[in-house]
Amino acid sequence: MHHDPRANTAVSGIASRFLYPLILLAIFVPTYVLIFDTKLDLNGDNARYYVLGKALSLGKGYVDIHSSEAGRAANVPPGYPALIGLVLKLVSSDFAAVKIANGVFFFLSILLLFFLFKYLSTNIHLAFVGALMVLLNGHLLRYSTLMMSEVPFLFFSTSALYAFVKIKPSGNLARDPFFYLFLAALICSFYIRTAGLALLAGVALALVLGKKWKFLTVVLTSYSILILPWILREKTSPGNTYIDQLLQVNPYRPELGQVGLSDILARIFTNAQRYIVREIPNGFFNFATGDLGAIEWLVGIGITLAIVGGLFKLEQHRCAIATYLAAALGILLVWPESWFGVRFLLPIVPLLLFCLLNGTYHLLCLPLARTAIKRKPSPLFLLLFAFLSLPHLQHVHALAKYGRDPDSWQNYFEIARWVKHNTAAHSIVCCRKPFMFYLFSDRFVTTYQNTPDAGELIADLRRKGVDYLVIDNLEYTTTHRYLIPAIEKNPDKFTLVHSLKNPDTWLLEF
Repeated sequence: MHHDPRANTAVSGIASRFLYPLILLAIFVPTYVLIFDTKLDLNGDNARYYVLGKALSLGKGYVDIHSSEAGRAANVPPGYPALIGLVLKLVSSDFAAVKIANGVFFFLSILLLFFLFKYLSTNIHLAFVGALMVLLNGHLLRYSTLMMSEVPFLFFSTSALYAFVKIKPSGNLARDPFFYLFLAALICSFYIRTAGLALLAGVALALVLGKKWKFLTVVLTSYSILILPWILREKTSPGNTYIDQLLQVNPYRPELGQVGLSDILARIFTNAQRYIVREIPNGFFNFATGDLGAIEWLVGIGITLAIVGGLFKLEQHRCAIATYLAAALGILLVWPESWFGVRFLLPIVPLLLFCLLNGTYHLLCLPLARTAIKRKPSPLFLLLFAFLSLPHLQHVHALAKYGRDPDSWQNYFEIARWVKHNTAAHSIVCCRKPFMFYLFSDRFVTTYQNTPDAGELIADLRRKGVDYLVIDNLEYTTTHRYLIPAIEKNPDKFTLVHSLKNPDTWLLEF
């Protein structure tokens, strides 16, 4: 009886297709448990997302319930708060429930990336290595335990990309289910993060280059109609928009004014240097150092060249991936220099990482091209890269299980708890991190005006009806730049009602 070798290949393909996702699940669950952090992160944005989600879950609408005016929320797309609101309504109001929901989104993203990588490279083993490296990425794992929008955005943007590459090029869009999935995921990406516009720009550019005018027209028209309600709402909302902040020299120092052309060019140069040499290598393996030395330059340039090579070597839809990455990185290049860190890079880290692996694989296979060996080796040997992720995973584990909030933050939260039990229910507290303070004080909160003019700052406190002020010792604080000088010039207007030592944290009555 003859044995058909194609049967072995088919069986192997089916086994890999189901076996690899099961392996990813088997690795993800214990890893996620290992690094799961029950603490509230100190970045402030996560508290705002939670507060907005709480407002939605209580049926109050998309409003700032932390404010005495309860005005409509602005500058934060409602997608992620809506997801939080669903968790609070259907599961639990505990922080951990929202964090676990993010973990679910992360694993679903890993599965989608596995199938996307497989489609782009036509190599299931390389796709597995890429998905596993994403799973073991310490930054992404860390954010999968925070109440932040990066991981849900990764899920929806990956869904959009996967659906996009699966749409039949010459088929009828109206009858293609992947088209509707693509459009829905594209819109969801925008409503979770405004940076989702980069995904639209990348897809649109790919369609222009492919001369798919009908497809482009349908996408742009549908997208414009569906995001118009939020655009119109933002136009009539008070406060600075992201565009306003983008055009400031420093969003945290409004008195420095607006940027000019020379400032934009300087930003592009500085950000390009930082992302190539520091942020991208750090986003992969967390081995950036404090100095931009020769070794960092060599590593950064080497990684960049490998990414470009891996992008060029993609078997399918390299144009769509390239245009999306170009649009996303283009936005980051004009970002204010004060907005730095791997966080802004996270949604495209998986694609960049896969391009790095693909480029490295093809580079290492080059010597075989000059030999009689026709078959390339399995890319599973690239699993050696996983060892580079282990030190960062240990750090994330230690941060989650053994890390503690700095004393300055512990005092800040303790002041908030004191306020909850010792002030009137409708008191208004002015503080630097209002959303964080609100979670622990259950009192209305507001912020002080970032101005060196003491009279203007005091007048703003009166307009807001402030009853108490918090003098904190948090890092990167504007309290010492703006608030304390104003208090020192008007000591008769403030009374100390509570204080904590090491470091000094005061509550003043206004």
